[in-house]
Amino acid sequence: MSPRTSHLLVEEHRTQKTAYILRDVAYRIFAKLVFIPIRDRSREEQANVTNPELENPMKYQQIFERRARQGQCFTQPYLGCREFSCSFEWIPDASYSQGIPESRNLGYMLYDLDFASNPQSPQPMFFEAIMEHGVISIPQPLSDKILR
Repeated sequence: MSPRTSHLLVEEHRTQKTAYILRDVAYRIFAKLVFIPIRDRSREEQANVTNPELENPMKYQQIFERRARQGQCFTQPYLGCREFSCSFEWIPDASYSQGIPESRNLGYMLYDLDFASNPQSPQPMFFEAIMEHGVISIPQPLSDKILR
């Protein structure tokens, strides 16, 4: 509230929102790092490479693991919207196993915001989230399964 404002009635300025929120849940997230060779990077990214001999997939794998072990991240992860931030724990050599015995279509979920097409006003991108045995597979960035 601005110091110039004498009062504010929350009831007059509140937007009612409905949410279906889960509590005390745990997710297992498996990811694969994709190394982009220097020659396939943008000119700006290529210019930032100080030592090409040190550019290899293991370097980035080690950076990721070190940060994940310490609970560090570039931006705080969240589930669905930023108000639902999540904490995480690195589990080395986690075994991939079958999920829960439930499959269903969860509808469309936010994939990301498309800053590449319009940095000033990014448009949302969605994908159809289909859970198979408790597992939701996320499409690749250039997949035709992403609705732009």
